[in-house]
Amino acid sequence: MTRPTEAGLSRLWGGIHVSADDFNGRKTGAECGRGAWKFAQQYFDGSAGSLAPHLKFRRLAGGQYELHCPTVRGFSYRIQSTTDLSRPFVDEPPERARMTENAQLVQRIDNLSERKFYRALRLSVSAP
Repeated sequence: MTRPTEAGLSRLWGGIHVSADDFNGRKTGAECGRGAWKFAQQYFDGSAGSLAPHLKFRRLAGGQYELHCPTVRGFSYRIQSTTDLSRPFVDEPPERARMTENAQLVQRIDNLSERKFYRALRLSVSAP
């Protein structure tokens, strides 16, 4: 018998779990473990950061907008803008940006009357 099976049986015999919970819990745990390993391998082989960040605008009430950028855990991001593509991009104020739980960087934009070009930069892997 494997250790997870032994651990599950001990909880059944001790009255802590019921059979349906034990089996489904071990099955779910195994699926989560495989998914976590697949996710971790993307960092080992370098493919986690291979997709270029892309931006999406969302209109809010009151003439405000949000700029959304999907992110990858472990990387730092910066939103930049310029009013003329022949000029350098400059950082948008970081206090207007926030991370969301669904791996998005969200930047609030109050005024779109000034024409701007935006880009997102992925900086580097963060140190632990």
